[in-house]
Amino acid sequence: MHSKNKRAFKNIVYVNGNFIDGYDNHISLMDRGFNLADGVFETMVASNQRIFCIDDHIKRLACSAEVLNIDLLSANKMKDILYETVKQNDLEYGVLRLTVTRGIDYNRGLEVHENVTPSIMVRIVPWIGPSADLSEGKRLCFSSVVKNDLSPLSNVKSLSYTESVIARLYAQTNGFDDALMLNTKHSVTGATSSNIFLVMGGKLITPPKSDGVLPGIARSRIIKLAESMKVPFLEQSITKTHIEYSQEIFISNIVTGIVPVTNVEESFVSEKPCGPITKELFELYRNTLMQELA
Repeated sequence: MHSKNKRAFKNIVYVNGNFIDGYDNHISLMDRGFNLADGVFETMVASNQRIFCIDDHIKRLACSAEVLNIDLLSANKMKDILYETVKQNDLEYGVLRLTVTRGIDYNRGLEVHENVTPSIMVRIVPWIGPSADLSEGKRLCFSSVVKNDLSPLSNVKSLSYTESVIARLYAQTNGFDDALMLNTKHSVTGATSSNIFLVMGGKLITPPKSDGVLPGIARSRIIKLAESMKVPFLEQSITKTHIEYSQEIFISNIVTGIVPVTNVEESFVSEKPCGPITKELFELYRNTLMQELA
């Protein structure tokens, strides 16, 4: 039974070799992704049958799958599935979600049994597209949820996102937009689903991957853009003191792009919604995105 807005768009999804109606499909209760969060995923943006940074996403997916020892289809086959999903849904702009789990296992427990074939699922939802203007900025808090930078999953986009869910929920319950998560050394790793950048003394700073940071696709593009601007750039650990003395702070991910931060509790309160380096990077990043999706 469908509600009125369920058919707002086609919602054709890919599940293990078939393109099917996303309103009716189901995932097996025996899938290890459902039972154990045993899998990895990528989130991408698309338009006009183009997918932004698709090669970078497939490469990162392969790195994540290697950590979990999950076999993937070839990069070309994965791209074919993604492009076909975009084509069948015929959206002007969309957000793609590619999920790969270890697969359906009719046994129980943690042991990886033989003859388990990875499950591949792709869905797409409508997206408003790249924002023409910078947002008014986000208000952040510090989360008490510690990100384990010593975990083999610290740089992996795995299905285990519950810690970020808890941190985001706490932030929003307490009047903030999002939360900054610290690692075991009390260094900032980023927001719940975004990388973080600071501007201090004219330098752009972001935490290194060794601090338990997800190597964001937008993050890598922003670093290249900063280099083209001749802005001095450093990868170094960020503490609460760095937050306090920053001139500009912004967060980034592939869907939202660059979003300025106006407050981090009382540690950082911006006098302006957005600083000059953040603004220039926003324009450059948006132009790059628009050109590659055209």
